[in-house]
Parts: sequence; structure tokens; C-alpha cells
Amino acid sequence: MDIPTTEDPKVFLLTVVNNPAVDMPTRIAAAAALMPYYHERLADDEEDEEQ
Repeated sequence: MDIPTTEDPKVFLLTVVNNPAVDMPTRIAAAAALMPYYHERLADDEEDEEQ
């Protein structure tokens, strides 16, 4: 498995997601961990509006 050493978790997780040598459950978990880097939580917006 060729995963580069990096200090950036986003780069690491993207490498895992895009690496076909990594098993699918691990790739899915990495994709889920990447979600906050690309999509803000809708619940956070709703809570801010209520205050």
C-alpha cells in the first residue's frame, strides 16, 4: 500500500479513499471522516439561527 507520509489529515484520508488496494470498509470510513472538510453540518446552522 503506497500511502504518503503527511501532516495533513485531509491529504492522508483522500489518499486512503482513492487507493484501490485499501479494503472498502476502510475507504468508506475515511470518506466519512473527510465529510467535515467538505460539508458543514446543517445542524450547526440551525442552532445558530435559534440563538
